[in-house]
Amino acid sequence: MTARITIDPNVRVRGNQTYSGFEDIQAGAPVAVGDKVLAVEAEDGIVTDAAVTDVDEERRLVYLEVDWRGWRDDPAAAEDPACE
Repeated sequence: MTARITIDPNVRVRGNQTYSGFEDIQAGAPVAVGDKVLAVEAEDGIVTDAAVTDVDEERRLVYLEVDWRGWRDDPAAAEDPACE
């Protein structure tokens, strides 16, 4: 199962990457550098592909390279009434 990580698309670091806290990894799935994940923008119910570029255990952060042009509707959002 592909890990889903909630991000804020307005946060950019390390060039064109972003980061999220461990608490933003849905279902607490473990991730490692090189993993392919889904970046989730829950407010609008959209997702895009991303790859983990770094995991900072001390700060509890995961850094992502995001396909900023690949946003699409999140099928999981359609199933969740809280996303309406």
